[in-house]
Amino acid sequence: MIVKMHKYSFLVFHADYEDFLEGMKNLGVLHIIESSNEPSDDMLQQMKQSQELERTVAYLQRIKVDKDGIPRPSISGGESVLNEVARIQVLLEQLGQQKMAVEKDIRQFEPWGSFDWSTISKLSEVGLKVLFFQCSSARFSHEWENQVALSVVSEQKGVVSYVIFRRDDQELPEMDAEEVRLPAKSLSVLMSQLEDIEQQIAASHNQLSQYAAWSIPVLTEYQGVIRDRLQTDMAVLHTEKQADGALMQLEGFVPVDRVAEVDEWLTGRGVVYLAGEADVKERPPVLLKNNAFARLFEPIGNLFSLPAYMELDLTPFFAPFFMLFFGFCFGDAGYGLLLILGGFIGKRKVDAKFKPYLSLLQWFGVATVLFGSLTGSFMGMKLTEFQWPAISSIQKMMFNDGQMFNLALILGFIQVMFGMVLKGVNQIIQDGFKYSISTWSWIVTILSFVVFYALDGMMGTLHLIILGISALGIFIFNHPQRSVFINIGAGLWDTYNMVTGVAGDVLSYIRLFALGLSGGILGYVFNRLAFDLSPDIPVVNVIVTGLILVVGHSLNIFMSALGAFVHPMRLIFVEFFKNSGFLGGGKSYSPFSKTTN
Repeated sequence: MIVKMHKYSFLVFHADYEDFLEGMKNLGVLHIIESSNEPSDDMLQQMKQSQELERTVAYLQRIKVDKDGIPRPSISGGESVLNEVARIQVLLEQLGQQKMAVEKDIRQFEPWGSFDWSTISKLSEVGLKVLFFQCSSARFSHEWENQVALSVVSEQKGVVSYVIFRRDDQELPEMDAEEVRLPAKSLSVLMSQLEDIEQQIAASHNQLSQYAAWSIPVLTEYQGVIRDRLQTDMAVLHTEKQADGALMQLEGFVPVDRVAEVDEWLTGRGVVYLAGEADVKERPPVLLKNNAFARLFEPIGNLFSLPAYMELDLTPFFAPFFMLFFGFCFGDAGYGLLLILGGFIGKRKVDAKFKPYLSLLQWFGVATVLFGSLTGSFMGMKLTEFQWPAISSIQKMMFNDGQMFNLALILGFIQVMFGMVLKGVNQIIQDGFKYSISTWSWIVTILSFVVFYALDGMMGTLHLIILGISALGIFIFNHPQRSVFINIGAGLWDTYNMVTGVAGDVLSYIRLFALGLSGGILGYVFNRLAFDLSPDIPVVNVIVTGLILVVGHSLNIFMSALGAFVHPMRLIFVEFFKNSGFLGGGKSYSPFSKTTN
């Protein structure tokens, strides 16, 4: 659900304002209403520095080091460490470019071997030039050796490297070759330069390892100081000065369950304030408060958008559907058990902030086991094909493909209708019952067709009466502030959208069946490949079979899990959100609070 907000307007004497802000920061409950004032250059610099600190910390965290045997760096202090790490990063980039350039020169020298450029210079002094050429072996002609002083140096990978000695007045023969300009350094000098660069790179990496081992807490603390200072500056930025700067006015929102705490803190502090229930038109921030199960699905809903402040939070309503849809798409009990086991193992190794995601993974595993048991699928095996007396009674309850196809449509119909019910409830909450009459009329119309069709009396008298009453709501009373003729036109348009839209929305849920079927087929194929391709050699056949099973099922799990997450998310964000009248666009609740200990 969405936590209700109270709006506060504070009026504080300028001399007391700093203490007031510090107190509100310690409370950590006020979401400050932003003004149109532009941040100062100093604030922009703080934002930039905070981002640099975040990137630097992430960069150092990727360097896996063990503190044992690594000395502490000589530089301390957050800002000094930040600057030093940045300097080393720039240096490493420069050294990397220098290394690439030297290695390129060395590769150019490889066909020619090591020689002394001073000898080339001496030959030049006596009027004898040395030219370096390369051409393909197919284009090289030995007749050139008769026309000019030519010496082949090497032939590698179909390329002939040769030198020509000629005087200034001597013409060269026509050759389909390319003259090579070698670096004016010897190969030994280049190798020495490369060794020096590599030593500098190693030394720089050693320095980074020192900072990665010892300085991350320093940077994190400094980042907290920067953010804390920035929060205060932002609060001042959004403060309006009254009475020629003598009074400071600040406005913000507080969750309703923290109002008493704020009021108690304000008592006796000489702060003038007004407080009351937030007006929807002021766009209060959105703070979600759900039970432990629904809270796991909040990140999924946030991928689309936070709900608007005045509407229902759909998270607890789509959470069970999303879990079931994932299980439907994944649809293998063996794979589901692996997800549950992986969640248990992962929770012992990851930070606390990642554990909710593993809990969500385990719930997905539970749903996968449920649907895998329903279809009799276990690690790509169809349990319905086994003649085992122990499971014969269970096999009779397992669904075939036709029944799973129908189940996908039934689940889709249930969710679409449930979304329409939520839309009606939303309309009642926001505008009143009279604005929801059309929605409820459509719900009654659709359900009446289903019920009377199931009772084999679709066009009975009672059904006609129900349709007549619903038609009044759809065509006459669909909007209380419009004329009858406009309502009739709007009702006809809604009828077209409903007939085409609801049917299409329900059919979209066939993807649940298709994905579950494809994953099961792939698992079955990998099982067959593992045993059909196994050679009749002891030990080797076990290794080959195990390798194909592990690789094949790992690939299938990855692809199936990806589809089982993306496609249910599409069904939720498109079909369910559309039919529930979801608006979205809410702004997240971000309280003014301390970021350091």
